[in-house]
Amino acid sequence: MSSLHAFEKRLKESVESADKVIIVPHLYPDFDAIGSAIGLSVLVSSFNKDAYILVDDAKESINDKVLDVINSFYGNCKFINLEEYLQIKSNNDVLLVSDTNKKDMVCVSDYLTDFKDIFIIDHHKMDLNTINTDVDNIFVDDMYSSTCSIVSKFLIDFNVLFSSRVATYLYSGIVLDTNHFTKSVDPYTMSIVTKLLEMGADVEKVNNMFKRDNIQNLKIYKLVNKAKLIKYPLGFAGIAIDNDNCYTREDIAIAADSILDCMFQNDSDLSVINDVNASFVIAPVDSNNYRISARSNSSGIDVCKIMEYIGGGGSKHSAAALVPIDTADKVLKKLYTTLQNS
Repeated sequence: MSSLHAFEKRLKESVESADKVIIVPHLYPDFDAIGSAIGLSVLVSSFNKDAYILVDDAKESINDKVLDVINSFYGNCKFINLEEYLQIKSNNDVLLVSDTNKKDMVCVSDYLTDFKDIFIIDHHKMDLNTINTDVDNIFVDDMYSSTCSIVSKFLIDFNVLFSSRVATYLYSGIVLDTNHFTKSVDPYTMSIVTKLLEMGADVEKVNNMFKRDNIQNLKIYKLVNKAKLIKYPLGFAGIAIDNDNCYTREDIAIAADSILDCMFQNDSDLSVINDVNASFVIAPVDSNNYRISARSNSSGIDVCKIMEYIGGGGSKHSAAALVPIDTADKVLKKLYTTLQNS
């Protein structure tokens, strides 16, 4: 895998020799995926090449606030769907994959061999499902707090001027993946944030983007309230399971983040335990699938390894998996067994 400088040099050379550049965030894009895709489109434009952001999810499957970001950039960024891409594709196109490295998390999974070059920009760990491309075309580092922080670094290194609106959406991805600066925060992340603020990132706008209505808050509260405490070799984990109600991916992720901040009462001696260092939330997202969101803090387990074991992935302290309903019981047993053997 390339060093940052070598990767940037190779990326620029490939983009400049391409007919056009297709930027693909992961399926069901969040603020980090969309923010980093927008940032990459600005970078590509600075190389005097056309950039297209490819999003093929049904609108109802995308978070409303993320959809607002996409809609606000129509006319500035070229958003296209898969059908539109197939009409304009050529053999000299370059693909930039943003905020994922997994083949089954991009809408062009059936067309990967059609691209001249594929570049991966991500902060989630690689595994056997990582997209096959030249090792020098991969910049994946789970030490970064977010993909938006990586893309911000690219823009800064290439001295690209970008608008306050772009700075705002890059900032939103960092806010999301640091859970409002409560995890994965380091001096490097804060130096990037400082630069984005200098470029005009709108903190109030981003705070409003993350506001939830009372109905969503109540739904998440009820899910968090289902959490049960278990002891495992590295500490305590909170596990919440709901088999009866359907949730969005965002709801499940927020619940997992919230459980890390919970205080639990130990049933054996009624003492209060507030050092929960891992959380797992398991709930349906549709009639066919459960989603598991997993979180841990610096003293907890590597949740990415657990999610990889059951078919998912992520980073050390934030990971997820999609589980078919008919295998949920087996997966839950795997989860408990893996925790106890950690």
